[in-house]
Amino acid sequence: MSERTVERDLEAMRAARIPLRGRGGFGGGVWLDVTRASTPLQLSDDQVMALLLVLEDLGTQLPDGLNDTREQLRQHLEDPRLF
Repeated sequence: MSERTVERDLEAMRAARIPLRGRGGFGGGVWLDVTRASTPLQLSDDQVMALLLVLEDLGTQLPDGLNDTREQLRQHLEDPRLF
């Protein structure tokens, strides 16, 4: 990945108002500022239902180790605080 690609991607994230934090110098970098990332997902009921159905269907097709992740996503989607 080129430096220009990284700069372009960071600019796109800033334009999308994704909260980023950064530190320059050796060992520095840019990361998501989770202390400011509090916007819940804005999904319609139909979108949530579609995602839940897809996650349920994927249960038999996922490689080992991803079923826990699928289950966590399913639980997050069923959490009413998201809407």
